[in-house]
Amino acid sequence: ALLAAGLNYAHRRGVKVCVGFEVTGDPTRPESQAALEARLRELVRAYPMLDYVWLWQTEGRGGGADTPSLDSPLDVLVRKQRGHFEYLKDTRRIAEAVRVSEYIRLGHALLERIAPGMRLVVSGWGGDRWMRFSDFYQGFDQTLPPDVVFAALDNINPAAEPNVSAVYGKLSPGRQRWPIPWYE
Repeated sequence: ALLAAGLNYAHRRGVKVCVGFEVTGDPTRPESQAALEARLRELVRAYPMLDYVWLWQTEGRGGGADTPSLDSPLDVLVRKQRGHFEYLKDTRRIAEAVRVSEYIRLGHALLERIAPGMRLVVSGWGGDRWMRFSDFYQGFDQTLPPDVVFAALDNINPAAEPNVSAVYGKLSPGRQRWPIPWYE
């Protein structure tokens, strides 16, 4: 209730508001798809004032994840989309990029049905020298709808990398992007 009140207050004053959650597990499994839909429905019910819904990759998975079981639905999907992510040159990173891409694609389709006015944002822990989630954006730019916003916590140490991830300059001109300077 406190969060809803704060979001309503901001929204009434013209501030765009966004809430989201991490996407974990296998997006090809019916129970994962049902859970994603239930979470989105509850988010929209609890916070109807949202302008954006934010789906996050689990922290630290930019380096890759376990490859899916051979011939599983996720493995078939990885093989089908692999070409969009070959530049990553790492089977584990390609599998993780496809996994997240599928979650975002599903989330986008669900959100269009549940709350057509809300936009979807994909995010993770990025940076060219840090957790590298934004590396996936080159492929995501090809696999995800053009209205999905790309955002990431970027380059935690400005002394090591004083700029946002280079990929932001390589995306389609119409792609909205929100690099987020990340300081701790």
